[in-house]
Amino acid sequence: APVAVPPVDPSLIDARQMGMIQDEVGTDGLHELLISFWADAAGLLAELEQALTAEDYQRASAVLHTLKGAAANLGLSGCGAACADARADIAEGRAPDVGELLTIMFKTLQATQPRIVEAAGAINAEAA
Repeated sequence: APVAVPPVDPSLIDARQMGMIQDEVGTDGLHELLISFWADAAGLLAELEQALTAEDYQRASAVLHTLKGAAANLGLSGCGAACADARADIAEGRAPDVGELLTIMFKTLQATQPRIVEAAGAINAEAA
């Protein structure tokens, strides 16, 4: 049976895209993909901070592009849009608003947490 999850903020998550992924890979697969995304995102955000501190804007833009693509693939539209906005700032010679990016990333993490927790509960129940 599908896992019941609370409604999500459409500005943060494309529920249709995430639902298609869940249909394709199952609840366990979506759970793993979300955990993997957030683990990778932590490293990419650290790399972004290093690039911006070093004023290496080409590298910062590349990191944001990677993060944007990974987010879009999972239906994490808010993260993808925030990364695109930050890349646009860099392309136009402005410093990206990293605080805004981190705020959106955190809100998206909070929005995906029920899916991760519910999926883990379903997996544990199946294993019992």
